[in-house]
Amino acid sequence: MSDEKTWIKFVLVETSPSGKTQRWEVRTIEGGALLGVVRWYTPWRKYALFTGPAVFEEDCLRVIARFIAAETRHRREARRDKHEAVTQ
Repeated sequence: MSDEKTWIKFVLVETSPSGKTQRWEVRTIEGGALLGVVRWYTPWRKYALFTGPAVFEEDCLRVIARFIAAETRHRREARRDKHEAVTQ
């Protein structure tokens, strides 16, 4: 794993009887709250994140991550601009 800060951990909870696939719980590091489960999703032929009724695979998660990063950037820029306007 990289040196980037993370708030979640993956806990291996099951290997299929055939040994071909595994299942992990996604939990918060602090408190251990269950966020979802990563398991093989046959219709997409890949691992996916299940969070209740929703299912996400890596492309979906990249889009979500880009959206979150962009919105965080916009908020910080707006806050900085507001602060600069007040101090001028």
